[in-house]
Amino acid sequence: MQLTGGANLAAGAGDVKFLKGLTTGAASSFANTGLLQLGSAAADVSSISGALIHTAGATTLAGSVTAASVSLAA
Repeated sequence: MQLTGGANLAAGAGDVKFLKGLTTGAASSFANTGLLQLGSAAADVSSISGALIHTAGATTLAGSVTAASVSLAA
């Protein structure tokens, strides 16, 4: 999925999956308590212009992922 701005998901949301990768034109923040998945195969590409932040829940990354900075929940 390609977005000109950033992606933001509010707290309380469940799983969110970008199986073919995610490209954004701005920082992206996910406060969902479910899974955040970027990509599902080695060939998938995710490119976040700015920070990638996931504050809660599990995170799965596949393929190549680039961002100015990354902060993932423990």
